[in-house]
Amino acid sequence: MKLFFDIGNSRCKYVVESADELSAIRYQTKAEISEIWLSKSFTGVTQCLLADVSNSAASKIIELWCAKFKIPFQLMLSESEKNGVKCAYQSPASFGVDRWLTLLGVHHLFPRKHCLIIDAGTATTIDYIDHLGQHQGGWILAGIDTLMTSLLANTANVQAKPKSINELTFADNTSNGVNLAAWAASIGMVEHAYLLVIEQYKVEQNLCTIVFTGGNADRLQQLFKGDAHVIEELIFIGMQTCT
Repeated sequence: MKLFFDIGNSRCKYVVESADELSAIRYQTKAEISEIWLSKSFTGVTQCLLADVSNSAASKIIELWCAKFKIPFQLMLSESEKNGVKCAYQSPASFGVDRWLTLLGVHHLFPRKHCLIIDAGTATTIDYIDHLGQHQGGWILAGIDTLMTSLLANTANVQAKPKSINELTFADNTSNGVNLAAWAASIGMVEHAYLLVIEQYKVEQNLCTIVFTGGNADRLQQLFKGDAHVIEELIFIGMQTCT
C-alpha cells in the first residue's frame, strides 16, 4: 500500500493506493499530524510520497515516522523534465510542486492534448501544457477566500461574509458585491487564459482540454461557459506517475 500526502497552505489531504487504485481523498489539519496518528491510521505502508508547498513541521514528522519504520520515503520536488513533461521555469525549484504534479497528472490522463489546468484553493493557479508536454507557463491569483479577506482587511467600511453563488450577477448590496466580484475575477482569469491559448498558441477550441481541481473546482467549473473536467485527485495522479 502506498501513501500519498499533499500538504498545502491551509490543510493536509491524503490518499492510499492499493492495486493501482486511489482511495477517496481524506483530510487532516497539519497540527493533528503526529507519529501516534500515523501509526494508528496506516499499517502495511510500502512507500510514502509527500508534497508540501508550505515547508511545514508536519512533513518532518511524516519523514521521521517513515524512517523509524523503514518505509521508503520520497519528498516530491519540481523538476525541469519528467515523464515527457518539461517545465517552463528556468529555475524549476521555484515552481510550486503542487502545480508540477498537476502537470504530470494531466499529461498522463490526456496524452498529446493541449491542457489548461485550474487549481482553485488558497491561491488560484492556471497552467498551460501543450500537446507535446511542454509547459508554457501560467498565472497565480489569490484564491476566492483570500481575495475577500484581503479586501476586508484593507478597507474601513466594507463588510461581507462568504456566500455560495450559483451564477454571476450584479449585486445590490456590499456583501454580495464582494462575494460575486471574487468569483468573477477568478472565472474571468480562466476565460482569458482559455482565449490566450486559442489566439496566441493557435489551438482550436475543441482541442484544448480544461481541467479544474482544488477546493473551489466544482463551483468554478459550473461558472465556466464551456466543457471542462473536475478531477479532485489530480495531484495524486501526478504522484502515481512518479512511483
